[in-house]
Amino acid sequence: AVTLDLHGMARVGVIDIDAGGIAALQAVLKTLHDAGLSAFAIAVATPGGHSGGHIWVCYRDWGAAGDMRAQLAALAPPGAELWLARQVIRLPFGVHRLANTRGWLITQHNQQFDLDIPSQLMHAFTVVHQLRLNDPPPHDCSMTLPAIPTVPTRVSQWASNH
Repeated sequence: AVTLDLHGMARVGVIDIDAGGIAALQAVLKTLHDAGLSAFAIAVATPGGHSGGHIWVCYRDWGAAGDMRAQLAALAPPGAELWLARQVIRLPFGVHRLANTRGWLITQHNQQFDLDIPSQLMHAFTVVHQLRLNDPPPHDCSMTLPAIPTVPTRVSQWASNH
């Protein structure tokens, strides 16, 4: 798992859908498409009943993570989680630990690829590589992210006390 931002800047955002399966992912993919954004989804169902996935929106350039969060929040369904800054997430094509699967790639044109089948996984790589990258959202839709708390080191604590 990795974080998706660097110093409050990002090139990718993720909408996490926890229920509704492929149909819920397809609905969000359509909403993003209608808004002019290119995206893809990785669908996974776990033994515990989780049936959803991650919708990935990739940008051409670095942009403020707060701006991307605001853009995706305006398009995500109620209850969806947004993954952009200071959070870790499984990357696309990685194996989901609970489900023990890579899942299914779902495109905005409803192409579906079983990522556990090597030939379909390779084709899915090509499809994602050829997706149009989105322009970062304008800076005027920014939402402020909370400050990262700083933890003083023992040396700085000692120095400030002496």
